[in-house]
Amino acid sequence: MRLITRDDCFEMGDLYANYYAGIDPLRAFMLSAALGQTYRCASYFDEKFVSRGEFHQDFLIPYGFRYVIGSCLHRSADQQIFGAFNHGACRADFTD
Repeated sequence: MRLITRDDCFEMGDLYANYYAGIDPLRAFMLSAALGQTYRCASYFDEKFVSRGEFHQDFLIPYGFRYVIGSCLHRSADQQIFGAFNHGACRADFTD
């Protein structure tokens, strides 16, 4: 399930599902993160990392996004459920 609230970003869901989920550095981290713990991308990925990363440079930033905060909400043998929110490139990082 995806919830996209900006008309100019509807294609992001399919792009993410079909390619960018496989290279999303926060998602890779979240697969083994503690259940229910909230993580901010900026705590793990600095500006140098973002400046050379395909996920940020070719996907998030061109759509006007930069910061992500997320959590694994459920994990079982059958499924994993994640929640994630994005802040625009012009907005500061999420705060604790």
